[in-house]
Amino acid sequence: MRVLVVEDDPVTRRSIVGLLRRLCIADVIEAADGEEALDHLKGMTDIDLTLVDWMLPGTSGIDVVRAARANRSHKGMRIMMVTGQNDREDVQVALASGADEYLMKPIERGALISKLNLMGLKGSWE
Repeated sequence: MRVLVVEDDPVTRRSIVGLLRRLCIADVIEAADGEEALDHLKGMTDIDLTLVDWMLPGTSGIDVVRAARANRSHKGMRIMMVTGQNDREDVQVALASGADEYLMKPIERGALISKLNLMGLKGSWE
């Protein structure tokens, strides 16, 4: 499984990448902002999952989600918003924009596994 992690905070990004690797997901691509994420999405069509923070400098996470959903080559990609935004309206906006799931920070292993399973993604974490 190939995963794109879009997070501007380097400590949080390393934490997410570390958690994914402990779940035996070794193919992880990192992006520090929305523009970098969009560059990766333009150049790669085989990303299975994108974990994207809402609040990013420049291009927001919601804009990344919308752009990914507008690109037919990413039709099968799963997208999870990973953010500290916890208002019900925020969840609705994220899902309406094309996110498949919504996960609150800080990310806990069990919550991430539950969301991966809900999205139908399979791995050695089962």
